[in-house]
Amino acid sequence: MTTRNSLTKENEAALSLCIMSHKHSSSSSPPSPAPPRVSPVPPAPAAQAVAEISPPAQNARVSGSVKGTKAPMQNGTVAIDEMIRLMRVYGPIKSIRVRTTDPKGTKLMSIKRKFYRWFPDFSERFVQTPEGWYTPRAGHEAEMKYRAAMREEDEMELISLRAAKRRENFLKKRAAKSI
Repeated sequence: MTTRNSLTKENEAALSLCIMSHKHSSSSSPPSPAPPRVSPVPPAPAAQAVAEISPPAQNARVSGSVKGTKAPMQNGTVAIDEMIRLMRVYGPIKSIRVRTTDPKGTKLMSIKRKFYRWFPDFSERFVQTPEGWYTPRAGHEAEMKYRAAMREEDEMELISLRAAKRRENFLKKRAAKSI
């Protein structure tokens, strides 16, 4: 007899896979996950020491010598296909400004940058399954609600900024006309 918790996790993973596919296929099995990347060369001792540091500590340590900081998970642990899947399923945290993207012409580094902008706290919010997929720690529904709330909050902030700018420009024009 399975518990409700284990059924929920299986349903979340299945729902995540169903949502990501835009094609209607007749097969009932989900696509197999990309195999994890394993380097044939063992890492150098210095690389092992850097890998053992937690991502925020690593960013803090490196940020002084490098202009700007890297996203915490940019060490290649998430496959590009998985990044694309997660972006399709969960969407951005911020409200979308421009939606003219051509997936065929998009560079891999551009996809990575977009992914880490959309998932700034990826390592805290998602966990990797044994099959190689990433699922939200709080569950699919909770993640979708969180992202919708964040987008709405960002949208309200944008609305207030645009209104303030409109008001400011209107007052400038009015002052210029009166002179």
